[in-house]
Amino acid sequence: MIKKTEHCLLCEHQQNNFMSGVYCGITQKKPEFDKTCDSIKFDKVLEEKILENNIELKLVELTKVDTIGHFIIFLSIGIACLFLGIFLVDTYWLKFMEDPYIHGRYSLAVMIVILAIGVGIIIFATAPVNLYLRKYKIAKLKKKKLDDILKVYNLTYNINLSFQKKWPDMLEVTKDLKIYTIAKKGKHII
Repeated sequence: MIKKTEHCLLCEHQQNNFMSGVYCGITQKKPEFDKTCDSIKFDKVLEEKILENNIELKLVELTKVDTIGHFIIFLSIGIACLFLGIFLVDTYWLKFMEDPYIHGRYSLAVMIVILAIGVGIIIFATAPVNLYLRKYKIAKLKKKKLDDILKVYNLTYNINLSFQKKWPDMLEVTKDLKIYTIAKKGKHII
């Protein structure tokens, strides 16, 4: 469900107030329209929101390969540690129980530590996957809300984004955005 104030967040007439939140700059009131606002004016705010949401989604999508790689590598290491721990427990458990002093009093502790390290590495492997899924879901939801609002006003857009690495942690974004009205006979650029 689209809140009325979400329409206002895309409008050039929007006003913000700490006490009352977002309201219309024309009527000086909270939005009171039914389905669409007759006074809404799409311009720079809409373009910025489209770019912001699409760039955010694209940046999250760009981390997918690294996230999967991290997961596979650390999951493999964690499983290897678990198998090593299980092998050591299976091999030395009975010997240890017969006489713990002959087989080293620390051998049980070492086996438990290896198992714990394996579990910890598996948890470490899943953390970036959970973070990726959460960020992707949020970015996708923001984009869907924006697209749903634009559909109500018979608008759509085409966007082409390309990213170029400038410094180790900086990306330059090249963008090409065209906003269209959806008419019965096709699209018209606005």
